Amino acid sequence: MEASGLRRTFGPDAGVLDLSLAVRAGELMTLLGPSGCGKTTALRLVAGFEQASAGELTLWGERVAGPELHVPPERRGVGMVFQDYALFPHLSVAHNVAYGLAGGGLRRRPGTDREARVAEVLELTGLAGVAGRGVHELSGGGQQRVALARAVAPRPRLLLLDEPFSSLDLALRGQMRAELRAIVKRAGATALLVTHDQEEALSIADRVAFMWQGRIEQVGTPDEVYSHPATLPAARFIGDANIYDLPVEHGLVATPFGEHEAPAGRSRCYVVLRPEDLQVQAGGTPGRVIEREYYGHDQVLHVELAQTAESPSPAPGVRVRVRLGPHERITPTGPIALGLRRNPLLFWE
Repeated sequence: MEASGLRRTFGPDAGVLDLSLAVRAGELMTLLGPSGCGKTTALRLVAGFEQASAGELTLWGERVAGPELHVPPERRGVGMVFQDYALFPHLSVAHNVAYGLAGGGLRRRPGTDREARVAEVLELTGLAGVAGRGVHELSGGGQQRVALARAVAPRPRLLLLDEPFSSLDLALRGQMRAELRAIVKRAGATALLVTHDQEEALSIADRVAFMWQGRIEQVGTPDEVYSHPATLPAARFIGDANIYDLPVEHGLVATPFGEHEAPAGRSRCYVVLRPEDLQVQAGGTPGRVIEREYYGHDQVLHVELAQTAESPSPAPGVRVRVRLGPHERITPTGPIALGLRRNPLLFWE
């Protein structure tokens, strides 16, 4: 799939200003961004539910959108998993899946072919044991599998998923992310998944496309967009970060954690520090713990930099010292300077 300059606006609302994006065959890409950035509109443009006012869209060599061209959704060979699943409560699991074949390439084949494909997809998605049950009898995770099975049954050229985990509780969400990725890969599908959840996007995708104010700002692997964000909005949205806007003097920028070399030719820069690159221990910058968030597998300390320090402790109100973790300096070579482990220092003009 390749979109070039796709645009769709809604009066004063931004919508999509410039969707330029390529999804590779067999890839699971996530389209990540905050609410209102145009993600869902972008998905609807690809599906054909919205007509672009500018730009072009090609699906595996076939132009489906462009100047005076709009191929309807049913002729694009695209499968869709909606946010609310849009299942038929009066039909069984198997009949919901079979309904996905009504407009697909199997509609003119014998019934045995359709039944074989339904059985194959039910097995693929782990639903073979509940084929005869009503979808209302299934859990949220089960219903999501049915929606996914119905979408992949016609073997779509592109599978689109709109916030598919939003209605699931937190514990089930993590399990279903792994299951959905495994199903998509086993099916050999190409998929584009929309989400505002950064953890979801990073954990499930082959590549992530970050969208901001109607435009794609960065595309890369999960590690690339997290460790090497290309813009300040990407650094702020993808993962937690401490961001400082600081002057550059004599090629150096003075941070609360010491001076560091800045990219050449800049008078100011942003310094972005990831929480995991900071350590609470003796010998660092004085600070005071003002809040503690405990998650079981880890914890987040909110530390206000101060002038004095006492023994380190995670308890709110106690004074601590904060320092950057062990690192190796990397000479800055452009608008972004890397340093410290996992790229905790980033510089922008």
